[in-house]
Amino acid sequence: MARRLGLSAAAAAKTLDETDARRARYHRQYYSRDWEDPANYHFVLNTAALGLDGAADIIVRWIRRS
Repeated sequence: MARRLGLSAAAAAKTLDETDARRARYHRQYYSRDWEDPANYHFVLNTAALGLDGAADIIVRWIRRS
């Protein structure tokens, strides 16, 4: 994101935190739900554990199964 928006790493991290806070507020206000609760989603993957390639592989396999 920093590169795409031409921001420093610190400014990009701040922008991400602010965006996440707005999304969380929106979900609380309009749906009375916790944005971070995985029970609110159909499919949740831990990209920190899987990596982006691992997560993409799981998604592709899941789609091909359907």
